[in-house]
Amino acid sequence: MTALHLPPRYFREDAVRYFTRPRWYRLFGLLGRAKPPVASPVPGTRTLPRLECLWMPCWLVEFVTELRGEVGVVCVCVDAWTGFIVLSERREALRAEPPPGDSFPPLIPAERAEELARKGLFQMIMRRRGQLAKPHIREISQVLLFHAPYWVYYHRASGGRVGVKLMDAYTGNPCGGQVRQSVLNALVDRRRRSLEEGASGA
Repeated sequence: MTALHLPPRYFREDAVRYFTRPRWYRLFGLLGRAKPPVASPVPGTRTLPRLECLWMPCWLVEFVTELRGEVGVVCVCVDAWTGFIVLSERREALRAEPPPGDSFPPLIPAERAEELARKGLFQMIMRRRGQLAKPHIREISQVLLFHAPYWVYYHRASGGRVGVKLMDAYTGNPCGGQVRQSVLNALVDRRRRSLEEGASGA
């Protein structure tokens, strides 16, 4: 399978500005003054705060659909760790190269991704209003694995905990709870495997 990745459009300096900008907060429903910026990460260190770009695996499932005799194509993106799906228009943006950084392998296999994509697309279509605007799903034309970039900012949170904030390196937007869960699951799994390998090698 050809290695593919979605090239980032927001880079380290953009992520630093995003994560260290002053933030407003609400107290009892009132808008409070801006919190001071958090510390800027120092490149090349493992101490907090720290910033890195991680590449998460996604399945892009392309469907052939038909509506009123006209054939079309719909692409569905399936997160390869948690299985959540979104409609995708990024097929043409993919680059036929391995991700240029730290990446994770897919947890969900292609066959399962196809099932999730078909079910999710069917549910999206059925939620549309009216009967004439609902295309028929004919077949899957191709399934591609690609890696998407996310900036991950590790910082010292309250109580001495390690906090994690995320930014989509393609859109520049903050990540939702599903992407956050996917990244955290991958990081925890990597840590667990590292500990197991260390214990077996001891």
